[in-house]
Parts: sequence; structure tokens; C-alpha cells
Amino acid sequence: MKVHLVNPSDHSFGTAVITPRWLFVLAAATPRSAGDPILTDESLEPIDLKAIEAGDVVGISVHTGNALRGYQAGRMARARGAWVVYGGIHATLFPEEGLERGEGHAVVKGDGDVVWAQVVADRVAGHPESVFEGGRIAGIDFLPARWDLMRPEKYMWASVQTTRGCPKHCSFCSAWRTDGQQLRQRRFQGVVDEIVSLRRMGFRFVALADDNFYPVTLTDLRLAREQNNLADCSSISWCRDVRIAWAALPRFSSMAGCGAAAMPATALRRVTVNGLRFIAHLPWNCGNAAIPSQPENTIRNKEHISELHSALRAVIPPKSNPPHSSPPEPRRPPAGGMQIATPHDHSRNHALLLTTRLSF
Repeated sequence: MKVHLVNPSDHSFGTAVITPRWLFVLAAATPRSAGDPILTDESLEPIDLKAIEAGDVVGISVHTGNALRGYQAGRMARARGAWVVYGGIHATLFPEEGLERGEGHAVVKGDGDVVWAQVVADRVAGHPESVFEGGRIAGIDFLPARWDLMRPEKYMWASVQTTRGCPKHCSFCSAWRTDGQQLRQRRFQGVVDEIVSLRRMGFRFVALADDNFYPVTLTDLRLAREQNNLADCSSISWCRDVRIAWAALPRFSSMAGCGAAAMPATALRRVTVNGLRFIAHLPWNCGNAAIPSQPENTIRNKEHISELHSALRAVIPPKSNPPHSSPPEPRRPPAGGMQIATPHDHSRNHALLLTTRLSF
């Protein structure tokens, strides 16, 4: 029996912008007894049905945009005798659809980090269920991705997740329905280790695959107080404090804003200390993103930048270049302005990054 994990797509381009993180996280969740899973990202190349044999387990994660292609791939895999499981956002919200339209044997609802091992084990034991409840696991249980199974030359951006959940309830977004409104934060050292390992693999850009990228607004706090909702007020105040605390961490602040395409540009500040460039995620609290000039809704960013400069100078040695070399050209961030800022190549700090373990 082999385990296949499929990221469905109607079009295959041979290369992709960003890694489908779930693919490599479930690879880490696959029991070692089942061997390394066979990963298929159809944005790179279509699924190879000849590699699927009777009795294999085929896991397919679907969101609404690729659900039809996912169901098609699942039906073809089942026709070859495979045991088909659907998961992902769409399957969590509409589990019966995967069983009916996708002709799946089972559906996983919620997070797959922990329950996926049970899915595979139950299949091996011969008594699988039709619906598995993955639930919303704690941040301490978030699994790091198995990037060793990835072909890094195929992707422009890697992806790392620091939190799941969002305290908002926007009508256009499914995150608060699938991941909940309670922020679940992963241990910071695991995030740092994963980013460093991706940097060593050659990735210069890392997107944060989080559900929420900005602190709770002052308007949120005001409404909670006006409604005399002490529980909500306490919860969202904690969420806001967590984000501000991240910005105060010198090394992690350079990573916290590297992939938040939805974050207002004014929430990011470029910080250069001793030759190292950082993209800092600063606590920009505005009740209305369309009018960021309202002074009563902002935090004193200049003071915060000054504090961040002082903290960075305390932990980062001055930059030095190799003898007989000119200073390297500064790298410019992409159009969105989101970049994981790392030391320049050939600098002393770059060598330290490649040989040491970062910790706080």
C-alpha cells in the first residue's frame, strides 16, 4: 500500500509561485510505517494514474476553486481501486459533497496534522470511518512541513504558518468558519527553524500562510466594551497583544510581515541595523483601513521603530565584507513589498545564518 497526496489543479504549468503547504504538512503526518507519501501538485504536472494501484490511499485537499477537479481526480483514482479521502476547506464545510460527487470513501473535517495518521492506520486495519473529525488542534500540535520531499526549483515562494484562526467574521472569508475565531499560535522556535531551513534550501521569499495578519483594531475593542461583552473584550485584547509582542521580537519581527499580502503597506517598516535589512511588522492599529491618517487610531510607530533599532543593535554584530570586495547591491522587495529580509551573501552574518541555530 502506498499513500498519495494530491493538490488538484485544472492547469499544470511546470512551475508555481507558492508551495501548497498542506501537501508537505500531511506528508509529515503520514505514519513512517506507510513509507514516504507520493506527492502530486497538479499546478506543476497532472496526476499520474498509472502510479496508483488497488489498495493505495489517495488524499486530496480541495477548496472551492479546485473542488471539481479534485472530485474528478478522486473518481479516477477510485476507478483504479484506490481508497479516496477528501480534506481541506471545502470538504470541511461540505463533507457530504466529497462522498457523493467525488465518490470518496471518507472525508476529513478540520485540521489534518493529527488525524491523518489515524486515517491511514484505520485504513490499514480495515475498519475506516466515512467522516474523520480533525477538529482545531492547539498550536503546539502544528506539524512542520516535510520540505525534504519538495522540489525547490519548482517554486518561487515557500510558505510557513505561525497561527491559525481569525477573530474577525468577514462575510467573504471562510477562515473563521473552518479555523475558528480563537487564535492558535505555533511555537516560535519551530517557525524560526523552518524559515532557516527554507533559506538554506535557497528560498529568498517566504509567505506566511496565516489567517490573520494584523492586530485587532481599536474599533473592535470599543464595540466589545459598548456591548459589555467582557469575554470577547478579553479574547481580542489578548490577540492584539500577541501581535504587538511579535513586533517587539527583533529576529521574528523581520519574518512576521514577509508574506501578508493583505496587510496595509503602512504596517510595514524597513529597518536597517548594522548592514542588515529587516521588514518589521509594526502594530498599526487603525479602525478603518481606508482612512489610515486618523491619529487616534494609531500607535506611535516612530517610538516603536526607535525601540526596535535599539533592540536590534544589541543582538546583531556590525556587518563586514570579505577583503577586496565591494558592498553587494541591495536587493529590492517584489511588487507587493513583502520579503523575508536576510543578510547579504558572503557577509559574516550570512555565514552565521547558514551555520548556526537561531533562538531568542
